[in-house]
Amino acid sequence: MQIAEQTDDSETRETAKVNFGMANASMKWNEHVLSILGKVQKAEKGITNAEDDEMAEKGANEEEDEIEVP
Repeated sequence: MQIAEQTDDSETRETAKVNFGMANASMKWNEHVLSILGKVQKAEKGITNAEDDEMAEKGANEEEDEIEVP
């Protein structure tokens, strides 16, 4: 872009601005998508951990039910 400004080439300068803008937007979009995916993965881990805890608790309750006192 600097070369286009130094040579006063307005067409190349505009093309460079557009290319820079597109690259910048692409990087920001990538960061945005990665942020969303990270939040989804954390939520899935939380759900999985809650399900595991629930299953463990259910298993412990079933074991208590199986123990018979004479």
